[in-house]
Amino acid sequence: MSDNADLSVLMFGWEFPPHISGGLGTACYGLTKAIKQLGGVRTTLLLPRRHADDDARHVAIRYPAEDVAGLPVEGTSAYCASLLPAASRFAESMAGMLAALPAPDVIHAHDWLTAPAALAARRVLNRPLVFHVHSTERDRCARTPDQAIRQIEASALAQADAVVAVSEHTRRQLIREYGVDPARIEVVYNGIDLPEAGPRRAARTDAPLICFLGRVTYQKGPAYFLRAAAIALEANPALRFVMAGDGDLLPAMRALAAGLGIADRVSFTGFLTAEEVAQLFRHAAVLVMPSISEPFGLVALEAAAAGVPVVISEHAGVTEILSQVVRIRPDDVHGIARAMLDVTSDEVLAQRLRVGGGNEIRAVSWRRAALHLQSIYHRLCRRDVLLPEGAMSPGGEAGSDRQRL
Repeated sequence: MSDNADLSVLMFGWEFPPHISGGLGTACYGLTKAIKQLGGVRTTLLLPRRHADDDARHVAIRYPAEDVAGLPVEGTSAYCASLLPAASRFAESMAGMLAALPAPDVIHAHDWLTAPAALAARRVLNRPLVFHVHSTERDRCARTPDQAIRQIEASALAQADAVVAVSEHTRRQLIREYGVDPARIEVVYNGIDLPEAGPRRAARTDAPLICFLGRVTYQKGPAYFLRAAAIALEANPALRFVMAGDGDLLPAMRALAAGLGIADRVSFTGFLTAEEVAQLFRHAAVLVMPSISEPFGLVALEAAAAGVPVVISEHAGVTEILSQVVRIRPDDVHGIARAMLDVTSDEVLAQRLRVGGGNEIRAVSWRRAALHLQSIYHRLCRRDVLLPEGAMSPGGEAGSDRQRL
C-alpha cells in the first residue's frame, strides 16, 4: 500500500440489514457506512448468503458462488452450535471468493461465526487480522457454552494481530477467560446515527407501555421481564407490556405469561423491522433490558436516541458510555418492577432520563468508532505480523514466523 492509496479492508460479516437477528448486522452496517464517509479506506464485505435487497450502497458486498446452506431464517436468534456447519462451509468457500478479489491490506472479522473463514483468508493472503468481539459464547450460553465454539473463539483470539472489544466489560472477559494480552485489545464502542429532529409522540400516561426488545433467549433475561411485569401489574393494573423479538424461548415466554395470569397485558410481536422498532419507540414509556449478560446493548442507544427512558442490567457494556439510565440486577424481579413503576409514575425522573440520555448519545457515533478502527488498520499495516507456521508470504514463499507487510 502506497502512502497515497486507499487502504483496502476485507471484512467478514454474518448478516446485514435488513436481514438481521441482532446487533451484529446493525453494527456492520453502521461501521461500514461511517468508514465510507470518512474516506481513505475501501471495504469489501463478505457475507455467507445473497439477498436482493441488502443495503449495499456504501460498501461492496460479495458472496460465495453458492449460498452457504443451513443459515437461520431472518429474525430468528440462532447464534449457537446449530450454526457450526454453516460457519465451516463459509470458510470452505474462501478459495473461490479470494481468487476473484484483489489482496487486501487488512482482514476484519466479526465474532466466531466468521472466524474460521477469516483465519483461512489470513493463512492464504498473509495479511493482518482484526478480530472484533461483539459477544462470547459465555455471554450467549452461560449455562451450557459449546466447547467447539469456545475453541474457535480462542483460536481467533490467539492468531489475530489485533482484537477489538465492544466494551471494557468484554475486554476484561477476554483477558480473564481467554488469556489475551491486554496490550492487544482495544475497546471500540458501538455508535448510533442520530435521528432527524422531530416531535416524539407522547407515551400514554393512563396506560404506560413497557417494552422488552431483543432476542428472546436466556441471555436477554425475558423471564425476569415477565415476572417483574406481573409484580408491577399488582400495583398498577393499567400497565401494558410488549415483548418484541424472536428466539428459542419465545414459546416458553408465551406460556409463562399465561401461567402468571398476565397474557392479556403482554403483546408478543415477534421480529420487528427498523421501521417497526421506531414506531414502537414512539409509544413506549420505558425500555427494560434485564440481560443476564450484555457485552454492549445497542438497543439502549437506539431507545435513548428516540427519547425513551432505559432500565438496564447494571453490568451492561453500554452503561460505560450511557449513564443516564436506571440500573438493575437482572435476577431482582422486585427491583425491576420498582424501576418500571418509578419511571412510569414519576415524570420528573422520566424526563431526566430522556434529556440526560439524549445529551449523552450526542458524543457517541459510528464515525467515532470508524476513526478508531482506521487507526488500528493503519497501525497494522506498518508493523510485523505474527504468522502461523508455514504461512505463505504475498510472493508465494513460505516465510519465518514473522514477515513484514
